[in-house]
Amino acid sequence: MRRTPLMTLLVIMAPVLFLAATNTINANSVQQIDINAHRFSYEPKEITIKKGHPVTLVFHSQDVSHGFVSEEFRVKTDIPKRGVSKVTFTPQNAGDFVGKCAHFCGAGHGEMQLTIHVVE
Repeated sequence: MRRTPLMTLLVIMAPVLFLAATNTINANSVQQIDINAHRFSYEPKEITIKKGHPVTLVFHSQDVSHGFVSEEFRVKTDIPKRGVSKVTFTPQNAGDFVGKCAHFCGAGHGEMQLTIHVVE
């Protein structure tokens, strides 16, 4: 069977168009990160996300009521006792930022921090 120039072009372009569409879908999707909150820490204690890409942090309380607040990302949420809470944001600046527990949860409350590394 003889290939025409149009057929050759279609064979070459089909994978390219598929990959371009896949990257667009991935670029617009929201990254989700699960975080366990318990006295007196978040697990994981550090996360890395990309500048300009939306992210949802899903907090799971393992014991008492907790909270999460980040001035940099302008988010604050209550995490109910043994419950779940979500915050979604898009980081605009690269750097290292710290979010903290927003509810007094005991003597170690002040140490309850989540470090967020935002990379280019």
